[in-house]
Amino acid sequence: MASLTDLNPMLAKAYPGLKVPVSPFPFTPWVECSESEVMVLEAIDVIASYDEAKTASVGEYLNTLGIFRIPRIAKYNPAIHEPAEGAILGDAVEILADGWFSHMKIFRRSVVR
Repeated sequence: MASLTDLNPMLAKAYPGLKVPVSPFPFTPWVECSESEVMVLEAIDVIASYDEAKTASVGEYLNTLGIFRIPRIAKYNPAIHEPAEGAILGDAVEILADGWFSHMKIFRRSVVR
């Protein structure tokens, strides 16, 4: 748990000693997804196969379904990161391929080294 002072010093004066939970996982609100998991994974494969400029509309569509890129978190987290083949990991990581997640599911973990 982080102290409120760490998060916002001005609020700490109003709520002295308040502790706010901090999660190592990214958050996204729940959004109803009308597409099948197979379609979502195919869309993610398309994004991974082409450059970002050509697939921006696919990423935007996934966002409307509540599916987002995993934020580029520099500290290794096995729940959202997958080591690249042969990679030796320390605490800090470099993202090689973006991962994708929704409110309840990791569709693809970020590949890191």
